[in-house]
Amino acid sequence: MATMHPQIPFGHRPDIIKAEAFCSICGERFDFTNLQILEEQDGTTLLYIKCGRCQAGSLSSISFGQGRLQFLTAVTDLSQDEVLDFRNEASIDEDDVLRLHAHMEVDDNFLNQFNV
Repeated sequence: MATMHPQIPFGHRPDIIKAEAFCSICGERFDFTNLQILEEQDGTTLLYIKCGRCQAGSLSSISFGQGRLQFLTAVTDLSQDEVLDFRNEASIDEDDVLRLHAHMEVDDNFLNQFNV
């Protein structure tokens, strides 16, 4: 029978990680030897892994508490260093999106400012 370890972050018990996961972009099985623990704070662990085939990054937040595990993942083009650089920046809210939309409506050359 498996031993339960409630509210123990990954960094303290890596031997309990038993998972199989696949890249959302190309379907390649992740090699967990490439898994990076970026941050552990207040029962939440921030993880980063890059697909060995297509190089897509996956950023995951795992929270332990109240008898459950919450797991959120996002595919990103950011490197793990960029994730760490941006993690404490202010969030984008609805007003930011509306201001950007208004600016785009009056500036026909908006995208050219970003060299895309």
